[in-house]
Amino acid sequence: MVEEQLVDEDDEDTYILSKVTEVIHALMAAYRSAFLPVLDNLIPHVVRLLGPDRPWPDHQWGICVFDDVIEFAGADSVKYQEIFLRPLLEFLKDKSPEVESVLLFSTIRVVHSFNLLRSDKQLLMAGGRWGCTAQPFSLVHVLKQFQHLLK
Repeated sequence: MVEEQLVDEDDEDTYILSKVTEVIHALMAAYRSAFLPVLDNLIPHVVRLLGPDRPWPDHQWGICVFDDVIEFAGADSVKYQEIFLRPLLEFLKDKSPEVESVLLFSTIRVVHSFNLLRSDKQLLMAGGRWGCTAQPFSLVHVLKQFQHLLK
């Protein structure tokens, strides 16, 4: 009974988090970089989602928020690199297929957005175009392309 209640609460938390990230996605899509000052107020909460002590759904949704920032704010998202690049590297150890999939998608977007690969051909070889299935080798290959940014 208690275990079932905890599972239900966890499912509800994940559902709410998914809806919050959908709203952030919609606002980023509509306002792009102009939304960043508002997002700055939410960043501490998003950063907590990326913490090593958090469950995989939090990691998944936290990565999704930064993926939207990169997609819709473009070069203006560089100011967040200290926040999201290190967790991307750490999440390579995550065994959750959901985190691995969103990590690959986001990593390719980061590399592509910051022009860290020379061509779409290299991008395709590094792990596919958006929406491909995650492969650990591809994650490592792509992340090595921008690991120097963390130094």
